[in-house]
Amino acid sequence: FELEKDGLFIKNLENIQGDERDIIIISTTYGVDTGGGFYERFGPINFEKGYKLLNVIITRARYKNYIVTSIPEDRILNFKSYLVTQQSNNKKAVFYAYLAYAKAVSENNEELRLSVIDALKSNYVLEAYSDYDTDPPLESPFEEEVYERLSQSIDKKFLKPQYKVGGFRIDMVIDFAIPYIPKIAIECDGAKYHSSSEAYLYDTHRQNILESQGFVFHRIWGTNWWRDPDNEFKKLINFIDVQKNIKFDNSEIYNLNQLTFDDIDL
Repeated sequence: FELEKDGLFIKNLENIQGDERDIIIISTTYGVDTGGGFYERFGPINFEKGYKLLNVIITRARYKNYIVTSIPEDRILNFKSYLVTQQSNNKKAVFYAYLAYAKAVSENNEELRLSVIDALKSNYVLEAYSDYDTDPPLESPFEEEVYERLSQSIDKKFLKPQYKVGGFRIDMVIDFAIPYIPKIAIECDGAKYHSSSEAYLYDTHRQNILESQGFVFHRIWGTNWWRDPDNEFKKLINFIDVQKNIKFDNSEIYNLNQLTFDDIDL
């Protein structure tokens, strides 16, 4: 309990999004069983775009990661063959590559460190990331996931990532460019959002100013998103639907669902 008051937490791969600490200790938990077998059941890392969750967990440390692993060394050092087999820097291939990189850094093995970097560079497939080729670019795997889901439901021309207004920046904005339908500000918040009273007060001040300029805000917590993305996305879509059906003149309802793109003045 005392350690928790000082900031210690124990989390898994899926719910660490948004949290940061000076030092992170990562345990891979996998090893050889009593019969000498080793099974590569790496859970979400083995799923499509597993590299995103790996990227999240290894970037939670402000200063240093410590890696504790019992994965056989021959598997780790054989990362190149996995990269070639998978033909992408994803799943267990990039997981093994990261463990090899950590080993190289720990042992001051510059040859191995550069070998990992070169292998990842040579195996990089631009198409694997083209779904999120936005301008300006998205800033985190969390924002990428939200943007991907939104772009399947809403035309990308209405989605504006890293939206700048009045010296402020919003993670992404939905702007249908229709009178009486407000710009929808979507904020993808991690735990560090409330890490200090100053940060909270600043963000509250920023939101108040932007709301006075016609924005409406919807916040998505990273921990909630990674635990149940379908439910959080449903909440987001429901919020958008409410904003698309705005009453005005005390009688008429402006319903975007009944409009075609020809009705929209862009």
